[in-house]
Amino acid sequence: MFFFVSKIIAALLVPWYWIVSLLVWRFFAKSPMLKRRLEIFTLLLIFLFSNKAIYNSIMFAWQPQPVTLPAGTTYSAGIVLGGYESFDQYGNGYFNGSSDRFIQTLKLYHQKKIKKIVASGSHVINGEAQPTTFVKNEFIAMGVQPADVLFDDKSRTTFENAVFSGKLLGQIGLQPPYLLITSAQHMPRALLVFKKAGLAVLPFPCNYEVRSETFKWYEYLLPSGTVLQEWPYLLKELAGIVGYRLFNRA
Repeated sequence: MFFFVSKIIAALLVPWYWIVSLLVWRFFAKSPMLKRRLEIFTLLLIFLFSNKAIYNSIMFAWQPQPVTLPAGTTYSAGIVLGGYESFDQYGNGYFNGSSDRFIQTLKLYHQKKIKKIVASGSHVINGEAQPTTFVKNEFIAMGVQPADVLFDDKSRTTFENAVFSGKLLGQIGLQPPYLLITSAQHMPRALLVFKKAGLAVLPFPCNYEVRSETFKWYEYLLPSGTVLQEWPYLLKELAGIVGYRLFNRA
C-alpha cells in the first residue's frame, strides 16, 4: 500500500503539471479577475521552478557535504542503494545518470575501505520486485570477488532497502557501522530511514547534482527547461521525509 501511495504522490510532484493545469484553468475561467490572478500565479511558478540560481541554491543547501574517510579505516560493508541501473523493454540492464553510486562503491572496495558490497534494490515491474543479476555481474566484471557481493533483490523503496539490508547483514554476521552509499540528493532521507530501522550507518554521499554556489548573472533571470525537469526529484525527497515520518518510518 505504502509503495503505491508513494508512487502516486511522486507522480503529482511535477511543477510542469501544475503550470499546465493553471493554464487550462485560466482558459476555461469566466471571471476576468480570476484569469488575471491565474496568469500572475502561473508566471510566478514558471519563474520559481525554471530559475537555475534558485534551484542550485536550494539543492546546494540540501545536499550533505562530501565525506573524506579517515586513512586506514575499513568498514565491514558498504550498502549501495539501487536506482543507478535501468532496464530496456527486453530486460537488458544498463547504467543511468545515477551510476556514480556504482563507481564510488567500486572505488571504496578496491581501496579496501569496505570489505563487502550490499547491492540493495530490485527491478520493479507493476509494483513487484523482479530479481536481476545485472548489478552483481557488473561488480564481478570490474574485479569484485563474487563472495564479496551480497544482493538484496526484494526491496522496492528506501524503507525496504533498510529492512532487507539489515536482515542480510544480520544473517552473515557483519559488524556495524556500515557505509551507506547513495546520491547526495537522496542521502538525507535515506539516512533517516536507515537509522529508524536500527542500522548503524555512516553516510557516503555521491552523484552530486550541484557542487557550487557561484552563479552567472543570466542564471538569475533566464528560464531553464532543464531545471524545470530536475525539481520533481528534489520535491520527491522532501515529500518522502514527510510521508515516512507520518508512517513512522523515518
